[in-house]
Amino acid sequence: MVILHTSATPAGGLPASAAAPGGDALVGASLFVSSLEQSIAFLHGAFGFQLVASLEQEAWPRAVLATASTSGSSGLALGSLAPGSASMAEGAEVAGAARGLGHFTLAVPDASAAVALLKSSGYGSLVLDECSAVIPVRAHGQSHTDRTARVRDIDGHTWQLIELSSGKVRERLCSIMIHVSDLNASLPWYTGVLGMLVHQRYESRETGYLSALVGYGAELECTLLELRQQWQPQVPAHAPPQQPPQQAAADAAGVLASLARQAPPPPQRLCRLLVRTRSLGAAAERLQALGQPFERLQLAGAEDPTVAAEALAVADADGWRFCFVGGGAQQGGGDDAAVGMEE
Repeated sequence: MVILHTSATPAGGLPASAAAPGGDALVGASLFVSSLEQSIAFLHGAFGFQLVASLEQEAWPRAVLATASTSGSSGLALGSLAPGSASMAEGAEVAGAARGLGHFTLAVPDASAAVALLKSSGYGSLVLDECSAVIPVRAHGQSHTDRTARVRDIDGHTWQLIELSSGKVRERLCSIMIHVSDLNASLPWYTGVLGMLVHQRYESRETGYLSALVGYGAELECTLLELRQQWQPQVPAHAPPQQPPQQAAADAAGVLASLARQAPPPPQRLCRLLVRTRSLGAAAERLQALGQPFERLQLAGAEDPTVAAEALAVADADGWRFCFVGGGAQQGGGDDAAVGMEE
């Protein structure tokens, strides 16, 4: 892996006025699940998510889960998906391994113990890789090496469980990875419209992708967003110098083909990503000034899901939807907040 950029700055060429006002935060995602009760039990038992609020509505039950019971924690808004309905709602289409929702990165005390718990609970088939990577932590000048494992939840979403050697993390939901068709074209929208900063840019020649880590705060202190563009490298990094270019390209294609032959993930059900903002009025004015179309929505309130709360929805060029929700102490918490599911 080659790190191309490591400072937290807007993308090149963007005016400073495009940045969002301080206080915005990526606070989680809104997902559809097959069985709300079973998903809540799994996410709590396997990953330690805490139930914040629920709406026991027969036609459409919903719930909000957080990574911790402390205020300000990120989390997930879950909505039960009716049998026979579309498997993916209001998001980018999934087309093989290079599109759609990638994974959630969650900090855990012990990745091996988390995998062992899944196996002992009868969920061994959900373990994808018991040591998928050993990566350096680049935040705060740390030089520790962290181990990760990859697993799926019972709804098919992929989770990268990261065991931090330093033990220092303020937000357990470290990042959410989504695929984009053109990373360089996407970055100005994420920095200009959403007001995020670019923390890192890197590429992996072995598996053929470009990535950028963007967000509103520092790594390990808040939830960040990873944008990934899949591509086919012309010459893999491990190719010997004497290898003909045609053979190197064939080897690179073979690497990607081997990845594609792995068990494909089931259709994912990401509805939208949630951004908490201090003022919806100011957010609307900023979007209007940028010429960004947006939609006003009524979402279920977090503390009382029976009460509607206003939100603003925008979409990038790949169809990923982001919802600005009112400020509050928790994900969707507070009087004006929303859980990310429409009324």
